[in-house]
Amino acid sequence: AASRRRELFIRELAESFRGLPEFHLVISAGVLADESVDADRPCNVTIRQSVPTLELLKAAKLLICQGGANIVKEAICHSVPLLVFPDAADQPGMSARIRFHNLGVAAPMRSARSAQIRKLVIEAASGVDRKPDLDRMRGHFIDYEKGDLPLQRAAADLLASARMVKGTA
Repeated sequence: AASRRRELFIRELAESFRGLPEFHLVISAGVLADESVDADRPCNVTIRQSVPTLELLKAAKLLICQGGANIVKEAICHSVPLLVFPDAADQPGMSARIRFHNLGVAAPMRSARSAQIRKLVIEAASGVDRKPDLDRMRGHFIDYEKGDLPLQRAAADLLASARMVKGTA
């Protein structure tokens, strides 16, 4: 059922770009790539089993994904707005956070149809200016990786003092 739902979504997603000639959609479809390619696919849509995501993000205007944590973080680190179609697990929660922090827009995958997707693409890619919010969140990731967030510093200080007490006891 999940595989069939994803295949239908890929078809709707591809079809949605028929009316968006200013965009070129690249879909990483995994094993569904062969099943999802058909003669009626719009010329501005490329479907592959896998794609060099990090390279594509360097030039992307928008990332369309299911909302997995790793790819969302990569998009934010490249200041690329998101269009999320959550399907399962933690993806609905991630999409809520994306909307809350103005990093992109989201809609349920199960009910997504090409006309709605087309409107969401336009909204996410060229609507509200998301760059300041993406850059702010990117800064949080950088600070976190440097260990420079207030809670991280407090935890490090607490651990250091605990080691000192343990070492002198």
